[in-house]
Amino acid sequence: MKRVAIATALGVVAGVICVGLGVLRFGFEVTAVGFGWVLLNRTLIGFVIGISALRLHWALHGSLIGLLVGSLFSYYIGMIGGNAVPAIAALVMSVLFGLAIEFFTSIVFKQGQRPAVYHAA
Repeated sequence: MKRVAIATALGVVAGVICVGLGVLRFGFEVTAVGFGWVLLNRTLIGFVIGISALRLHWALHGSLIGLLVGSLFSYYIGMIGGNAVPAIAALVMSVLFGLAIEFFTSIVFKQGQRPAVYHAA
């Protein structure tokens, strides 16, 4: 349970950082809906990393979850915007933030993936 809470909290932090970098570094204008969308994306990546039962190396695990969850959001961006560049950029950033969330969860906070527990039926 601790891993889920840490990974989800890191997802929230990643969302705030993502919006902050977009505004401060690249001058993007972010609406309340846009902020919520980015925050939801990064938080969901963190949550899925926390609950995932996949047993992969931490770097592959974070990247894969970032890719899978981020692809849903990127697809939506591509559909409403009609431009592939923001969709691809969002997907790449989702992979990088997934990697960062998993790194901090597993390595920094030492909340690595737990071994699978199987119960005899």
